[in-house]
Amino acid sequence: MKIRYTKQALKYLRKMPASRAEDLRSALEQIGDNRENYHGDLIRLSNSRFFRLRIGGYRAILDIVDDELTLLVLKIGTRGDVYK
Repeated sequence: MKIRYTKQALKYLRKMPASRAEDLRSALEQIGDNRENYHGDLIRLSNSRFFRLRIGGYRAILDIVDDELTLLVLKIGTRGDVYK
């Protein structure tokens, strides 16, 4: 599965601490390889087609487009900011 990032997500990924950024990239690769067997904190947001991935105090909002096999990272941020 391809992993694409929005411009905003890439910008935040570059600014966040390197260890957390690596954890996030690793989790996204695991989800891309096999979403059904991913055992991390990935849930579907209520009344939405988007998913939320939690890595420590950071959240990533994802859209999984099955017909293209693409994992689109829409937004990355801290818990208080990502849902705004």
